[in-house]
Amino acid sequence: MLEMGDSWLKRLHPGWASHAGVTAALFGRAGFIGPATSIDGTRGFYATHIGRVPKTEAMPAFELGARWRMLDIALKPYPCCHIIHAFVDAALELRSQFAIEDVERIECPLVQDWHKLIAEPRAECVEPATPYRALFSMQYVVALALLRGHVELADFYDRTLRAPDVNALAHKVWCADDPLSDYPAHFPGELVIHLRTGRVLRCRKPASLGTPENPMSQEALQAKFLANATRVIPADTALQLQEMVMRIDTLPGIDPILALSAAPTTKEQ
Repeated sequence: MLEMGDSWLKRLHPGWASHAGVTAALFGRAGFIGPATSIDGTRGFYATHIGRVPKTEAMPAFELGARWRMLDIALKPYPCCHIIHAFVDAALELRSQFAIEDVERIECPLVQDWHKLIAEPRAECVEPATPYRALFSMQYVVALALLRGHVELADFYDRTLRAPDVNALAHKVWCADDPLSDYPAHFPGELVIHLRTGRVLRCRKPASLGTPENPMSQEALQAKFLANATRVIPADTALQLQEMVMRIDTLPGIDPILALSAAPTTKEQ
């Protein structure tokens, strides 16, 4: 799962899982017979992935039809690794309280499992050579948030990864262990900023923006959609699509949504 390197795996696997779900539903509708114990059997999903079957109240189908699991989904306000999000939240909260030139050191406490994913190798993280490496770099993203006041797709794909001020600040970001983390229940984040004056600023976020504990506003969610969608479709089309999705429960089908979701093609001259 963690052996990704610079591959396209991270971009593929969520869509591939959705594809598999749709395929399974179509098979079922066609009469295909599958194992009834694929989830909780002795060689099922739980047995092979976590070594035990959870209690009934922890199962996905518990209170099916009464409890809406969709409400438990975490949304990502930033396009980087989700583990880094709470650190971005902390950076955005602290950035107005000091001058960048006064920063001596920035500490980001991490659980042990996260170091190799988003903080190592250190040389590649402080000066990432590819957008993918930057998206999984604690040092780079924290520096970006503190300096620019935002973390968006354009920062990784449209703007240089070699901005001297970002790389210089990334060199001052260090990751230590975090004994206070309640991972995997949450993805907490904390910034401890040491200034040359001896002053220390600290901000800890128990859960990142976009999680059920700290939900995004409807305005922020729509703003992110438009910022992303208008990279591939015209603004007026994106607005139509947004309006249609917001009233999807009133539509007779999703064909109009699919039609608006297609990026325009460029005709060959």
